[in-house]
Amino acid sequence: MSLKTLMQGPLPVTAPLVLNPLMATTAAHTDFTGKLVDVHPDGSAYNVSDGILRTAYAPRSGPTEIRLELWPTSMVFKQGHRIRLEVSSSNYPRFDRNPNTGRPIATETEPVAAHQAIHHDGDTPSRLMLPIVPRAARAG
Repeated sequence: MSLKTLMQGPLPVTAPLVLNPLMATTAAHTDFTGKLVDVHPDGSAYNVSDGILRTAYAPRSGPTEIRLELWPTSMVFKQGHRIRLEVSSSNYPRFDRNPNTGRPIATETEPVAAHQAIHHDGDTPSRLMLPIVPRAARAG
């Protein structure tokens, strides 16, 4: 069942959230961040959950799947709302900047640029594990 079909009524989501993007980076050490956002019909947007993965990456020839855990949540997305997923390499000032070198962040004076890519197509299906409460388990 598609998320669009599920969103025809209130959509309760409860539990830890996991984002599994297929990514590529030019940096030996960098961050990937994810943010789940509730977008209201008037366009206003409210953060629901976020997370960060800060780690070293070995050079690879193709996309690599990572596991990015977002904070657990218990949220009802109301009918007419949209669910937005924001994936980035930074969420400053929520999380410290990463100079992408792997050296101590507090004393790093020579940061390097990291060129990031998130792959999402038929051959490289990045995904968000969104734990939806089954209709039978909902009260009322």
